[in-house]
Amino acid sequence: MNRNELLDYGPALMEAALEGAADDELALIARLDTRLAIPASLGDEVRLVTRFGDIATLRVRRGALETFAALPEVLELEIARQMFDPNRDVSAELAAEPEQDETLTDDPIDYSRRPDGVVETGAKVVVGVLDWGVDVAYPGFRHEDGSTRLLGFWDQRGGRPGPKNRWGYGRIFNTEMIDRALASGQPYAALNYHPGDADTASSGHRWQGTHGTHVLDIAAGNGLGGSMSGVAPEADLVFVHLAHTANILGRENLGDSASVLEALDYVFSLAGDRPCVINMSVGAHGGPHDGSTCVEAGIDRAVWLRDNRAVVNSAGNYFTARAHTAGRVAQGQRHSIDLRVPDGDPTSSELEIYYESSDRFMVEVIDPQGQTIARSSVGEQHELIINGRRVGRIYHIARSQGNHDRLVDIFFYPNAPGGNWQIRLTGERVDDGRFHAWIERDRGPRPRFADNQSRGSHTTGTLCNGLYSITVGAYDPHRAALPIGAYSSAGPTRDGRVKPELSAPGSRIVAARSAPPNDSAGGVARLTRKSGTSMAAPHVAGTIALMFEAAQAAQTPLPITELRALLFSSLRAPRRLLAEAETIHRHGFGMLDIAEAVRVVQRWRQQRTTRDGRENLLAKAVGDQSNYASAPSLSNQIPFAGGYHTPTLTQQTSALPKSCNQGERDQATEHQESLLMDLASVVFRHAISASLLEQQGWSEVDPVSAGAQVGDIWLRRRPSEGLSSVALITTIANSNESELLELAHPAAAPQRVNRKLPTRWRDTLLRQRM
Repeated sequence: MNRNELLDYGPALMEAALEGAADDELALIARLDTRLAIPASLGDEVRLVTRFGDIATLRVRRGALETFAALPEVLELEIARQMFDPNRDVSAELAAEPEQDETLTDDPIDYSRRPDGVVETGAKVVVGVLDWGVDVAYPGFRHEDGSTRLLGFWDQRGGRPGPKNRWGYGRIFNTEMIDRALASGQPYAALNYHPGDADTASSGHRWQGTHGTHVLDIAAGNGLGGSMSGVAPEADLVFVHLAHTANILGRENLGDSASVLEALDYVFSLAGDRPCVINMSVGAHGGPHDGSTCVEAGIDRAVWLRDNRAVVNSAGNYFTARAHTAGRVAQGQRHSIDLRVPDGDPTSSELEIYYESSDRFMVEVIDPQGQTIARSSVGEQHELIINGRRVGRIYHIARSQGNHDRLVDIFFYPNAPGGNWQIRLTGERVDDGRFHAWIERDRGPRPRFADNQSRGSHTTGTLCNGLYSITVGAYDPHRAALPIGAYSSAGPTRDGRVKPELSAPGSRIVAARSAPPNDSAGGVARLTRKSGTSMAAPHVAGTIALMFEAAQAAQTPLPITELRALLFSSLRAPRRLLAEAETIHRHGFGMLDIAEAVRVVQRWRQQRTTRDGRENLLAKAVGDQSNYASAPSLSNQIPFAGGYHTPTLTQQTSALPKSCNQGERDQATEHQESLLMDLASVVFRHAISASLLEQQGWSEVDPVSAGAQVGDIWLRRRPSEGLSSVALITTIANSNESELLELAHPAAAPQRVNRKLPTRWRDTLLRQRM
């Protein structure tokens, strides 16, 4: 295997392989065949760190990378990507708000994180937060006797002495260690950990408080010291201060996608058999935005493999960031992407373009002087050279891993010439023609698309497009109309699913402010105000903790698919509807209603203890809970134990109240279909067997020779993984196109998408014999 063959695993991995010493250790995420045995010849060159099913994090020496990648059991491989605090991208309008005094205690508060009538507190549930900077001395994270509520926290940063752990880096503090430090009166010195190390000062030279302390207080602070209570004030707490797994990904030690998966492993391991929800208000912006990355697959596996687990992501604050564009290229026509590269940018920048594998584009890179410095066809790579200086590189990948689409990946190296660049796409062979392009985040200035080309849609973060993670947008709870945050990222995902799935309070949220660096004792209940989807996500994480607590009386585990269905069924309709498509893609299926979410679980629990039939019970519990409009029960929608055959969606839509306007009816239909799909996935937890299908009168047919019909169920299977996605065909537009409702791997909120009929050998149709 030569280095060029590393391109099969993506340009970012190739870039990492090109530069640096052979002994440098690379942090990787891989999808592995379960039969993998690392050869003895690789010795200490390869270390497997964390594994969720077939997804694993590893450390591989650069010199051994080609040998490891060539192993037949390595199915997918990606370099760890740097993560960021999404709130650094909050809109200029919010960023320009007056700075808050550090003793902010009299701020008017017109909403509550603990609605009247909610008695659940998150007791015996674990709330984990992956972030930066936790104030262990903050009163809201301690019991009334002053002891800590933290089961433990992991400072992933290296360079400090500490006991070894099975992940091989950072320092882990348990409850006993934290309590000893608190009793000393100098907790930060005793632990050699100060939250102020992760704090930043505003332009007025005031410390703003760490992101992680603020997020944790929203989810689960107990209100001691005078601050507002968090959503789950009696939950047990775990915190991970994220850091790089290896020193290869930039100047600031703020975590990467491998350290995120390893942090998930730590929190879930510490939680043990207790229900656990993890909040991740972190992210980046590159990638395919379809949930096909290894890190997103790892998150999905983590919550799928064991019940009573959930992961909540912030959607991101990229709606106005000019970091996404999209378009359609016609046969023989050109389409230019215009972007502004900043002057004197000391950091590398990356632009990714994804398009359908059935298409073939010629890609030209045109510098600010109007000179074409590279022309790249499918399968080629070229250096970008101006006046004899290498300023970047372009890769044109024929088949990217994960989704198997075409990928154009352009890297601008530090101090690339600033100005107006063009990326010109020419359709050499066009079957579909659609493309999406994203600019990856970095700490310094970054390129931006031209104003007239940037799109606010498809702007969710890198980590949050998975199939089982729950993604949250932000609205302003202090205004009567509860408007969506101007910054809050929008969906859908590139493969047409709804993300974010819901919205929650995120603008001008008052919560804990950590002790500033000059405070050695802590223990003061300081407050501050922050805005962003980072603040919205912990409202949902805390709510899920309450739902887990409410479900425990049923003495039955709550799988992620059922949790999703219950949560989505409790949502409220937005008070201010945006344009029809924009409402669903920014608010998701609705707005968080904490009290109703708990009530839905209580009803589910009551019915579960008195009836038989898991799927029907869930259907009856959630079937009438749509708050967009009333909808018929789903209890009779499961005719066989392998999935749905329900051509009655039109009938369900017609059953909606005639008083609904078309926008409300469309929203109700989308909402109801989300419940159908999540409920169907409960059944798909059981393997589909040929004998079961035969008993139920179903058979597999070839999607090409037999053609598709309304009511068919489309199955896609991935090698070594089994069933990966399911779709119900509801409309046949013509002989070549079908309108599908996605049920991916095998559960996700669906979205109507136009998709070509599958032609690959692993795709089949299920059809009920008449």
